[in-house]
Amino acid sequence: MASHPAPDTEPAPSAVPARGLALCLSGGGFRALLFHLGALRRLNELGILPKVDTFSATSGGSILAAHLATLIAKDPAKKAAFTPEAWEEFVEAPLLALTREDLGRGFRTLGLLARNLLGPNARVEALAQRYEEILTPLKLRDLPPAPRFVFCATDFLRSVPWYFEQDRMGDRQLGWVAPPDGVTLARAVAASSCFPRSIGPLPAPLDPALLSGGAAPSGPDRDAAIRHLALGDGASHAHLGLDPVWKTHTTVLVSEAGAYPNARRKRRVFPRPDPFLTAVDSEGQEIRRRRLVSGFVGGQISGTFWSLSSAPSSYRIPFGYSKSLARDVLCTMRASLDPVTEAEAAVLLNHGYLTADAALRTHTSQLLPRLVPRLQLPDPGWTPADPDIERRVRVAFAGSGRRRWWWRIDP
Repeated sequence: MASHPAPDTEPAPSAVPARGLALCLSGGGFRALLFHLGALRRLNELGILPKVDTFSATSGGSILAAHLATLIAKDPAKKAAFTPEAWEEFVEAPLLALTREDLGRGFRTLGLLARNLLGPNARVEALAQRYEEILTPLKLRDLPPAPRFVFCATDFLRSVPWYFEQDRMGDRQLGWVAPPDGVTLARAVAASSCFPRSIGPLPAPLDPALLSGGAAPSGPDRDAAIRHLALGDGASHAHLGLDPVWKTHTTVLVSEAGAYPNARRKRRVFPRPDPFLTAVDSEGQEIRRRRLVSGFVGGQISGTFWSLSSAPSSYRIPFGYSKSLARDVLCTMRASLDPVTEAEAAVLLNHGYLTADAALRTHTSQLLPRLVPRLQLPDPGWTPADPDIERRVRVAFAGSGRRRWWWRIDP
C-alpha cells in the first residue's frame, strides 16, 4: 500500500515484484456505478473479468465491487465468470433495481433532525444499514480471498486514504488491523460512498494498540487519530482507486466516471461548492491520471484507461456516442445516490460498454480472446446507430444534473 501525505505523492514501491491484472473502479455515485456496470459487462463477454486478480474501488465503484464480491463469495471457484444470462439476472438486474431507489431521500429527511434529535451520524448509519439490507450481508473478513477486493475510503481528519480488505484495514501511516467481527462489507461501502455534504463521515474509532506496521511514530497524536477516526467518500483522495495496485500489478485497467473539468454546468444564482466534484477534478487526481497514461506510453506498466468523458471515437472507433455528448451531457449528470431514470441508466450502460470495448481493443489486444465476441449493447433501444440519438439523449438527460429532493416521489 502507498503512503499519501499529499494528493500528488508517489506511492512507495512494493517489495513484491509486480504481477497480475488489476481493475480500478472510480467514484461518481450511481452515475459511476452504471458506467462501470456497462464496462464490466463487456469485460465479462471478452473473458477478461475472471482474470482480474485485484479489484480496487471507491465511492460509486465500491457499490458494484461489493455486489460482485458477494456473488463470488457464494461460489469462489467460478471467480467472476458469468454467462450472458447469469450476468443479466444476477449482476445487472439487482444493481439496476438499486439505482431506482432514492437512497438519498431518507438521509436528507434525517438531516433535518439529525443534529437536534438523532445525532450527527444518523444519516451515514442509515446508509450502512440500507446497504446491508439490499446490497450485501457479508462481513468484511468474509470477502473471497481471490480475487482480492480493496475498498478505498478517506480519513477526513487527516485527509489521507484508508483501505478495507478481506484480511486487513488501515493505511501506511497509522498501521493495519485485522477486520473486527463487527465490520461489515456494507459499512466499508458506506464509508467509501458517503458524500461529505449530504451524508457525512462514518465514525470508525479503533483501539490504537490493535494497529501495527504503520510509519507514524507511537504517541498521543497517533492514538488520537485512531480513536477519532472518521471515514468518508473515497473519491476525495483515491478517486481512481489506483494507489493500492499500480505499483504491484503488471497490467492495470481503469474505469473512470468523474466529471469532465470543462463540462457545461447550469449556473446558479447562489453558487455552492460541491466537495465531491471538486475533489474528483482536483490537481492531485489529474496528476495521477497523467502519471498513469505516462506509464502506459513509456512501457512501465501495461493496461488502458477509459472514462465517462471519452468516447469510442477517441480510439478511432466510430461506433459510439459522440465525445461532445459525453462531455456536455453525460458528465453533467448528478454524481449522487439519487434515483436514475430508465433512459439515464440505458445510456450510461451503453457508453461504458462501448468505451471500454474501444479502449481494450486499441491498447490491450493481449488480453482479448482469439475470436472477439460481437458487440451486444446492454440496451439496443438507445443505440448510437440511431440517427436521432443525439437529440434523444439530450432530451432524456435534460435536468439530470439536478439533485432529487426529499419531497419528490418520482425520479
